Amino acid sequence: MQATGVLRERVPQSNRWPKLLAVGAIVVLVPGYVLWMRTARQTVDSSIAGLVVSQELLDFGEVWSDRDFQWRLRVHNTTGSAIEVSDIGADCQCTWVSPRSFVVPAHGSVDLHLVLDLTGRDFPETASEWRDLTTRVRPVIKRGLPNQSGWELRGRIHHAFEVSARKIRFEGAEQLVRGTRFSSKRVQVRSHIPLQRLVVQTDSEMGSAWVRRCENPLEFEVDILPSESLPEGSFNFEVTMRGVTPGDQVLPGIDVAVSGTVSPGIQAFPGLVQFGAHPLGTKAEELVTVRSISGIEFRIDSAATDCNSFAVEPTQVASMASQHTFRLSSHFEKAGESKGNVKFVVRDQNDEFHAVVVEVSGYALGLKTQESNELKPAAGERE
Repeated sequence: MQATGVLRERVPQSNRWPKLLAVGAIVVLVPGYVLWMRTARQTVDSSIAGLVVSQELLDFGEVWSDRDFQWRLRVHNTTGSAIEVSDIGADCQCTWVSPRSFVVPAHGSVDLHLVLDLTGRDFPETASEWRDLTTRVRPVIKRGLPNQSGWELRGRIHHAFEVSARKIRFEGAEQLVRGTRFSSKRVQVRSHIPLQRLVVQTDSEMGSAWVRRCENPLEFEVDILPSESLPEGSFNFEVTMRGVTPGDQVLPGIDVAVSGTVSPGIQAFPGLVQFGAHPLGTKAEELVTVRSISGIEFRIDSAATDCNSFAVEPTQVASMASQHTFRLSSHFEKAGESKGNVKFVVRDQNDEFHAVVVEVSGYALGLKTQESNELKPAAGERE
C-alpha cells in the first residue's frame, strides 16, 4: 500500500551553520553597539562647539559635605581656531565658576576653578546621610549656538551630621532689648556617624555658642547667644559647627546664620501716632509715654517736633524715674496731609544720651476753589 500524507523535506546539517553564526554575531555585536553608543553619547555630551572636558573630571566621586569644596575642570579646544567663551555659569546656585570669560586657543586648554557649597544650604533633603549632586556647567560661546547643554558635573556627598535649622532669627517676642538680659536659642544636631566631639566657632564680639552632648551619643544641643554689647540696630553673624571623628579628623563645617535686631532700651509708646482725618480748624490729642524697658532711670532733656502742624508738651500725669508721659497734639489749620517726627532727647543714669523718635501724621479735610486759593469749608460746615 502506498503511504499518503505530507512529506517534510529534511534540511541538511550543513545549512544550519549560517543561521547559528548570524545569531552569534547579533549576541556579540548588540552589546558592543550599546556600549559604543553610550561612549559616543558621553563624548558628545562632553564636547560643546569643539570644547571638550574629560569624563574623569566630570565626576568628583564621594566627598565630605563641605561649604568650600574646590574642583578643577580642564577645557580643551579640539579645533584649529580659538574659541571665545563670553560667560559661564552653573545650574546650581551652590556652584561658582572662575574665570567667567576666557579664550581657549586652537588645540589649547584653559583650567576652570570651581567652588561648590556641598553643605545642602539649597537642598531640602539634607537630613539623609548621603546625597547625589548633579549640576551642569554651561558656557556661552561667542558667535556660537545658543542654549548649550553644558557639561554635567556629578558626585556623591557624605553628610556627617544634620542641624535642625540653618538660619535662626531673634525677632518678635524674642527680640533683643538693649540693657536687658538676652536669651539664647537652641539648635539640635544629629550625627550620622560616631563623633568624638562637636566644636563650634563664632566671632566673640558678636556672640557666643556652646555645645552639650545628649544621652544619645549621636545627638548634640548648641545654644547660641548674641553679645549684650551689640549696638542698637540689626546684626548678622555665623556659627560654624565641625565634627571631629574618633581618629581626630576635623570634618568640614556647616554654618548657621544668626540675625536679629537690638531694640533701644528706652522706647516711646506708641511709636507711631496717626491722627487720621479731621475738619479744618479742629484739634486732636494723643498721649505718648517714654518708658525704660530695662527699668533704668532717665530724664527727658528736650522734646520737639519738626512739623508746625504738631506740638508736644509734658502732661500732668505723674511721671516716674523710668517713665515720662507727654501730650501730642495736632492743629488742623492747613488742608491736606501733614507728616512729621517728634524727637525726645533722653539722658540715662549713666549720662548717656539717646534719641527716641515718634512718627506722626494727620489729614485736614478741606477743598480749594478753582477760581482762588481760598479754602472751602469741609462738608457739613456752614459758609
